[in-house]
Amino acid sequence: MFYNDFKNKALNEHKKAEDAYERIFKSFIRHCKALYKWRVKACSTIDLILILINSIANKPKDFEIEIADVRLEKKTFHETEEYSNKAENSLKLTAFGTTAGVSVGTVIAIGTKSALSGPIGIGIGAGTAAVSLLKLSYDNKKIGNKAMQEAIIIRESIQQLKVFNERVISIRRKIILLNLKLRVYCIFMNRLKDANYKELSEKDRLRLGTLVNNALTLTHLINEKVDSE
Repeated sequence: MFYNDFKNKALNEHKKAEDAYERIFKSFIRHCKALYKWRVKACSTIDLILILINSIANKPKDFEIEIADVRLEKKTFHETEEYSNKAENSLKLTAFGTTAGVSVGTVIAIGTKSALSGPIGIGIGAGTAAVSLLKLSYDNKKIGNKAMQEAIIIRESIQQLKVFNERVISIRRKIILLNLKLRVYCIFMNRLKDANYKELSEKDRLRLGTLVNNALTLTHLINEKVDSE
């Protein structure tokens, strides 16, 4: 049949693009879930820091301002988490013949709107693409052209998703390192619990200031999105 070889080659390229996307898509979901777990762990570290700082009497006003920012960032995360739980239920869609498994961690990492309009949207819809192609008229050239166009779009999305994947890994590493550092620091600084700031040594005052600053940095990381750059 005329253009039959072209059509078959195009459909083969389309399938290869789908398969490649499925692999990176599953990797992205896995890394988002891991990032989410560390964000939750970081929140528990923030709670420990807040307990310690709140117990210090006569804190400087700068502390109060930064602690207010920490609480706000933490509140933002929990609100996003609650919203994402609802969004997750609406994103349990099937892609590539398997459950896409769009998780709370994924939605928090990139945002629901981005999930549905960016490469995640391609992933969710790509599984039905091959079927839609076969529903076209039996015009081999038309089917081939359509398959090639969609394969290009999917491969472009693969590149974007790879960038997102690296960002997720990068954010997670930053959270892990800072979270572990602050956990150890909290154990060391816990000796200052219920202390009077005015009676502390200059070194301990500086240490508390460092703890508060790092707590704010950690809360920023908790809310950082992969497409924020």
